[in-house]
Amino acid sequence: MSAYPPQHVPQKLRAYLEDYPECVDRLQRALDRAFEKLLSGTPAYEQAIWALDAELLAAQADAEQEADEAKRRGDADAEKAAQAKRLRLAHAGGSLSSFTAELWLALKAEAP
Repeated sequence: MSAYPPQHVPQKLRAYLEDYPECVDRLQRALDRAFEKLLSGTPAYEQAIWALDAELLAAQADAEQEADEAKRRGDADAEKAAQAKRLRLAHAGGSLSSFTAELWLALKAEAP
């Protein structure tokens, strides 16, 4: 059991991914799993970042697969949409620290 209360995907990140609510849900589940079993000796914020980063990478891979499948079907619109999603997720992952200041502050304030 975590010493921290439940954490949420930071608002700035949720807003950035507002067109992809399924991705925000995935990130929330990853964050929930991370806080269910925090590793001792590693700061909670680092573990949260690892969980969010890993899930963003997995979602990017899924979006790439969606684009490939759309291309095979000859669905240019679906391919373009999946590529846009992949790029948005890649940018979110590459800029994760700028999206998570809210989480940092919450964890710092709630540190056991």
